[in-house]
Amino acid sequence: MKRKGNLYQNIYNFDNIVNAYNEVCKNTKSKKKVAKLKEYKCIYISRIYNILKAKNYIPRRL
Repeated sequence: MKRKGNLYQNIYNFDNIVNAYNEVCKNTKSKKKVAKLKEYKCIYISRIYNILKAKNYIPRRL
């Protein structure tokens, strides 16, 4: 298997974020949560994009 270099730019690609957002909405069972997500779609997507672009994302511990 060949190793790909710097993939971070592909992660914060706007289309990838929108696709991930749509996947979350599709797979969420709570209708209330999905309605709230869809109501503020632009805000959530732009916030995620800015966090990833600035490399400020810190994953939580499980």
